[in-house]
Amino acid sequence: GTYFVEVDRLLRPGGYLVISGPPVQWAKQDKEWADLQAVARALCYELIVVEGNTAIWKKPVGDSCLPNQNEFGLDLCSEAANPSYA
Repeated sequence: GTYFVEVDRLLRPGGYLVISGPPVQWAKQDKEWADLQAVARALCYELIVVEGNTAIWKKPVGDSCLPNQNEFGLDLCSEAANPSYA
């Protein structure tokens, strides 16, 4: 799920994230798939479709979800951090 957080940082609001391959619906990868879905929910992404081994999520347009993210244990930047610093 760490890469999901990084993609979230780069993806524009309303953008789509497509993941194809493991762990999406792969045998013996149930925990990884569940963890990935938990991170997506924590970031308030909408799961658009899961078809075969491909999942598509949509990033929320607003930032109304931000106060709820830390309850999921995500390591977020402080409000004083420069969002352009990479």
